[in-house]
Amino acid sequence: MRKIGEKLKKSMIPLSISLIFISMAFNRFIVSRYGRDATIIIMGLGVLIAVVATLGILYKKEYVVGLVTLLAMLPFIVMVIGEYFHNDIVSTIGFISIFIALPIITKFINNYNKNRHK
Repeated sequence: MRKIGEKLKKSMIPLSISLIFISMAFNRFIVSRYGRDATIIIMGLGVLIAVVATLGILYKKEYVVGLVTLLAMLPFIVMVIGEYFHNDIVSTIGFISIFIALPIITKFINNYNKNRHK
């Protein structure tokens, strides 16, 4: 089981990078075909999938992980709202809040892991 986890960790970065490029190409294709509003639909579907995943985490009674996931989703929800209203200021606030939320999440997860393993 441990070897599977190590293989998964090694393949996560290339998989993440390739999925980013695939999603960028998909987004460009959809926007060229259906216009700028297609981006809002794609972002909304992404947020919907993240909300369903968070509900699954909460259903498994992993409340701390669910809280961290919700904190990570908030900037993206703000960005989707900004895109929906075609408000670049709100979208920029959502983007900047990613850089505010990430250190908080990292510190919170590190403290949680230290306390959990004691």
